[in-house]
Amino acid sequence: MTLTAQRPGWRLTSGINTSGQLFVDETNLSGFGKQVQLFGDFFYQLSPRVTITAADYLSYDRNTAGLTSGGVSVGFEQALRNTFTSSVRLQATPNTGLSITGSQTLIHFSNPSNGAEDSNTYRLGLGMDHRLTQRLAGGLSLGVAYIDFQHEAPVWTFTPTVSLAYDITRTLRAYINVGPTILTQNGSTTVLSEPTIGAGLQQTFKWGSVSIGYDRAVTAETIGAADRQSIFGSVQATTFLRGLTVGFTPSYNIVDTNITGLKSTGAPDTVKTLTLTLNASYQIARSISVVGSYTFFRQTSNNSSVGDIDQNTVFLGLQYAFPITIY
Repeated sequence: MTLTAQRPGWRLTSGINTSGQLFVDETNLSGFGKQVQLFGDFFYQLSPRVTITAADYLSYDRNTAGLTSGGVSVGFEQALRNTFTSSVRLQATPNTGLSITGSQTLIHFSNPSNGAEDSNTYRLGLGMDHRLTQRLAGGLSLGVAYIDFQHEAPVWTFTPTVSLAYDITRTLRAYINVGPTILTQNGSTTVLSEPTIGAGLQQTFKWGSVSIGYDRAVTAETIGAADRQSIFGSVQATTFLRGLTVGFTPSYNIVDTNITGLKSTGAPDTVKTLTLTLNASYQIARSISVVGSYTFFRQTSNNSSVGDIDQNTVFLGLQYAFPITIY
C-alpha cells in the first residue's frame, strides 16, 4: 500500500509492503510478516532557491544478502536495516548549488551468526556543484562517516572528493568522482592507498537504457568495516511485443575486511559475490500484469565462518494494480 499527497511546493509519499511465505520443505520457516518494507519520502520547497528533503526506508527480511551494497550473505536469518536521510539544498546561482546531507543507517541481526556484525553508521556530507559548460558539470564534496560496530572499535572515515559529469552526446552521459580515504580508529589515522571512487556510463535508446559503473569505498558491511568494490550494470528494455518489458542487472562485488590501519576482532576475510537478475513484466490487461524474475547468487569466502553460497531464485506472480484518488 502506498499513499501519495502533493501540493505546489511539497510532496509526501509513504507506504508499506509485507507478505507471507509458505514453505513446502522446512515448514517451520513459514509465516506472515517476516518480510516487511516501510518507506517514506518528503520534499518541501522552502523558497524558490531552497529545498528540503527527508526519507526513511526500513527493510525487515531473512535475505541478508540484501542488507548492504556489498551483498554479503551471512545466512538465512531475520535481520533489519533502517536508513534515514535528510538534506538541504541551496541553488545559489542558476549554475551553482550548495548542499548538506545527513544520514543514519542501522543494521541489526536477530540471532547474529557466521560473523554477522550489528552496526550503526552516521554520515554527514557537504557539497558544491557547478555547471561549467552546457555539457560539463563539476563538484567538490566532503564526506564524514562514523561507523559503530557491535564487536569492534568505532571507525571514522573522511572522504574529500572531486566529481565531473559530461554529456558526451544527448543520450550518452559519463561521470566520475574520486578522492582519498582517511581512516581513524582508536586515535590512529591512516590515509588509505586505495581511493574512494565512482565512475560510470549511461546510454539512453528509444527502446530503453544501458548503464555500467564501478564504485569503491570503505563501508559498514554485514561482516564489519570493509573495503568494498562493486562492478555493476543494467539493461532495461521494451520489446517488439507490446506490453512486455525486460531487464537484466548484473553485479560483482569484492568485500575485503583486511584494511591497512583497521584493527578488527575477527579474522581477515575477502568475500566475492556475483548476482545476476533477469526480470520481465507483461501487461495482459489494463490493470493486470504477469511478472517474473530469476536471480542467480554466488558467494565465495576466504573465511569458513561466512561460507560459500550458491542460490537460484525464481519468482512468478500476477499483479493487479489500480490508483485510488482521494479528493
